Amino acid sequence: MKKLTLFLAAAMLSSMSFAAEAVYKTALFGSSYNSKGVSAYKSEWSATNGDFKVDIVNANNNNNGWAYIKMGSKNDPLVGSITTNAAIDKAITKVDLTIDAVTANAINSITLKTKTAEGDWTDAGTFKIATGTQSVAIATPTESMFYQIVVDCQKSKNGSIQISKVEYYTTIADVTAEEIALDATTWSAEQYKSTKLTATLTPAEATTEVVWTSSDENVATVANGTVTAVGVGTATITATAGVGIEATCDVTVSAPTILTCAQAAEKAGSVSADNEEVPNGKYVVRGYVINVVGTPSDDFAQYGNYSFWMADTKDATKGTFEAYQVAPKDGATIVAVGDYVEVVGDLTKHGTTPETVGKGNATVEKLANPTTAVDNATLSTPSVKTIENGQLVIIRDGLKYNAMGIQL
Repeated sequence: MKKLTLFLAAAMLSSMSFAAEAVYKTALFGSSYNSKGVSAYKSEWSATNGDFKVDIVNANNNNNGWAYIKMGSKNDPLVGSITTNAAIDKAITKVDLTIDAVTANAINSITLKTKTAEGDWTDAGTFKIATGTQSVAIATPTESMFYQIVVDCQKSKNGSIQISKVEYYTTIADVTAEEIALDATTWSAEQYKSTKLTATLTPAEATTEVVWTSSDENVATVANGTVTAVGVGTATITATAGVGIEATCDVTVSAPTILTCAQAAEKAGSVSADNEEVPNGKYVVRGYVINVVGTPSDDFAQYGNYSFWMADTKDATKGTFEAYQVAPKDGATIVAVGDYVEVVGDLTKHGTTPETVGKGNATVEKLANPTTAVDNATLSTPSVKTIENGQLVIIRDGLKYNAMGIQL
């Protein structure tokens, strides 16, 4: 079964699919408390999650207290202060409740109640007074029902209950896709870049699941429409929506541009916000290790990554770019000051410090020291000759040399 959020816009239905039973996630809203000493409140809700807490302060009262959680409809997304229940516009088959924490001896029961517009509230089922996710099935699903979860609290007891999620399920008829189209039929990119493909189904209300595949995962991978260039070559990305219903995108991946430390720092500095990533996927940076942060071997042994500073020349006294929490590409190598290395990862800045985003998202590999003489017979990749300021400049692996082979 595939889950569909309560706030899913109708315009998005063309690029998503779900099975016959779908879930609407309701951001818990609306709380009520009586005068018998029970307080109920909610935090700010995101579209998919939040917290609803009932504090029980009922030690000296003669009667039990209660608090309830109201549930709203798909067409009324439960935003703002709502004081009346909104009828659910689908036949609900079951309701899931997730409890994060509870003081058990202060709760009598947690009950799901339903009613029609004219009827009284009746019990549809009870939840256990325990942490975890639980379900209550609706015996006779009916449209236009009102739902609420009631927490009944004991007198002369204190405690609380924390609820993080309520999901309710309904049945939706399957609609078979007749056509599928992608928003791009070709994509050319350098290795390590990524893009998002969007599939549109016809008719727009089609529920057929879209399956994504790549003809060569050594060149490009795809997950839910996100394509990542992993190796030089060509591949075809196919989106399938049933037998014979498919659309394709031809992918061409070229070798990555090699950035110097200065170029990487400049790109990282171009983002406006702290820790904001430079867009379009990962980047390749080459340079010398100038100093290390902490003890790399200890960090690698404990965390699987380590950090160091890089510069474009071995004799630099100050690093230009920080390789932050990178993992060794071969799973073992610990680099040292003076090593010439290649780092692949996202670019960002922390404060004003340009860096790679690590924590498993960046890798480092030790390379042989680059040659100073530029000779096409010894190059691993072809050089590019150009004229800058009236002088011959040879560019290889992102580095510039003059006619004598001296790095500029």
